[in-house]
Amino acid sequence: GCGCLLIVGLIVGLILAAIAIPAFMRAKSASQDAEAAVRLRNGVTAAATYYTDKSSYEGMNAAQLGRIDSSTRFQDGAPGPDLQQGVVYVDPSSVTKDGYRLIVKSESGGLLRASYSNTSGMEFERSENGVTWTDLVSQ
Repeated sequence: GCGCLLIVGLIVGLILAAIAIPAFMRAKSASQDAEAAVRLRNGVTAAATYYTDKSSYEGMNAAQLGRIDSSTRFQDGAPGPDLQQGVVYVDPSSVTKDGYRLIVKSESGGLLRASYSNTSGMEFERSENGVTWTDLVSQ
């Protein structure tokens, strides 16, 4: 009777929830990573503007990039466990006349990195699960 129908409805509901929850979590993570990728691209654009003005990356830091792009939060710092989410970090140890490295921590916990040098060009990477930059931007 009515009790059997309720149990069948509950089982179907649990199955649907088991399918929908992981899909929702993947979509949420992809959205958070895409947001971090936008911040990273803003940082790369600010760094290119800095280079255009100075003909070198030497001396580039978070304060100078922040003056170029005031809508993006920049901070000097190297990769580590205490990085704040949504901040574009300029790794001071990587800034040379010919290149730099920028890092952003996504709300999903992944780290996105952009490295540039005049000799090898631009490289984008994501730290989590071996997902490449190309995979990230095509999601």
